[in-house]
Amino acid sequence: MDPRIDIFETETMVRAVRANGIDVTYIRIPDEGHGWRKLKNRLFYFRRQAAVLENHLGMTPP
Repeated sequence: MDPRIDIFETETMVRAVRANGIDVTYIRIPDEGHGWRKLKNRLFYFRRQAAVLENHLGMTPP
């Protein structure tokens, strides 16, 4: 539902990054637009972001 960026552009970029051997997580949230407006989606995103940082920085949650 993003009025600014066509989903095709995002999917093309994800395919290109993966084709270059880079691991990328692509999550499409169909009930959002360009930003995270709904609380449930913000919480989902922040949890995923924290997990990625913990994993790549070798951190463990308290």
